Amino acid sequence: MEQDENVGVACPSVLNFDGSLQWTCLFVDRFLFSYGMKSPVNKIILASAPCGPVYVIRRSLVMDRSLFDKNLVIYREEEYVGHVVWLKGFKIVYVPTAVVYHQGGPTISRYSKPTFRFHFYKNEFYLLFKFGDIPSIVGGLFLRLARLLILAAVCVMRKRKTETEYVIEYLRAICWLLRNGTTIVRYKGKNMFYISSKYSFLRALYPSIGVRLMLKYLEEEVRNGGLDIPIASYSCSSESFNTI
Repeated sequence: MEQDENVGVACPSVLNFDGSLQWTCLFVDRFLFSYGMKSPVNKIILASAPCGPVYVIRRSLVMDRSLFDKNLVIYREEEYVGHVVWLKGFKIVYVPTAVVYHQGGPTISRYSKPTFRFHFYKNEFYLLFKFGDIPSIVGGLFLRLARLLILAAVCVMRKRKTETEYVIEYLRAICWLLRNGTTIVRYKGKNMFYISSKYSFLRALYPSIGVRLMLKYLEEEVRNGGLDIPIASYSCSSESFNTI
């Protein structure tokens, strides 16, 4: 961040205590579906958003109240930060040689599963209306409502409690959107770092398949330099990466 004043957030490698990789950074497509890349990377790359456990923010941005939103609880607050940072003209980068160890789960475990699921879906709708343009909102709503229909169909066929809870919390999130959608203040700007939406349909309807294909696509982009930042001096040597 000292080398480039345009970098607003730097994301480290977040590791489990056994040394395995837990998180790197997040990528967001046009319909505001997010993807967490968990594959090792040996160079600094651009990212759409940081991951939740830890990241470094430029002091001037920390003092900016627009980085915080009371409507976001438990989940997706880092995606909100990502949008605001990019739309303010700063970049977000992932720095693989910076390492933080993190135990995942204790914070989320404080909340009940229904509460977690409600905020998971509610915040997804909130971000879509907060940052999406009209095509993104229309397409994103279509894909998310189609996902609800699939969840409902699975619920009827399998008659499992888990699927039923998902549908109930999804409906609660939609009710929240109907009550509050018109009060969401749009955040305008065009600088967000979006990735390809080629797998958005699968991401919405078959999440496990869509995410897996997108992560393969991102790995290919990294190899081909598609996510490189435009400053060669930022590259990490293989020796420094292997010291993690």
